Amino acid sequence: MITCDFYLSNRIKTISGNSMRTCWNTFKNDFGEAKSELCKVKVIYESGTESHYAPKDFISLALDNL
Repeated sequence: MITCDFYLSNRIKTISGNSMRTCWNTFKNDFGEAKSELCKVKVIYESGTESHYAPKDFISLALDNL
């Protein structure tokens, strides 16, 4: 399980899932109208390691990870 913090213009949406792809799909389905506000994404892995991504990099990785 991982947690993704989606940083928007004036708020943060936190979504947990089995993969980056799952988190991205949940974000799109629940907050699709806010995609244009996305500033960065922080991914927190089960180990506690964090990675920060620009939106385009996160989306690319999420779609590549099956």
